[in-house]
Amino acid sequence: MITLKNFGIAREILQQRELSLDPEPLEIQNVGDLRTYLFSKYDRLAMVSSVAFAVNEEYAEDHVELRNGDTIAVIPPVSGG
Repeated sequence: MITLKNFGIAREILQQRELSLDPEPLEIQNVGDLRTYLFSKYDRLAMVSSVAFAVNEEYAEDHVELRNGDTIAVIPPVSGG
């Protein structure tokens, strides 16, 4: 099981603060696979520009492998001013 922690608009789109997924049956092996899965399941999330992912509190590129027990933050762009 992996745990997604959703922030900002991602929380709104996924309709929950945390989401647990079993990556094995979904064939999710790395961050890129997770991105593809989330964008296909939640098309509004795919429309958000530059969604970042952090694995165990470190920003992660698409090639980073996911392991059972990982916590992944789904981080949309942050506006400020």
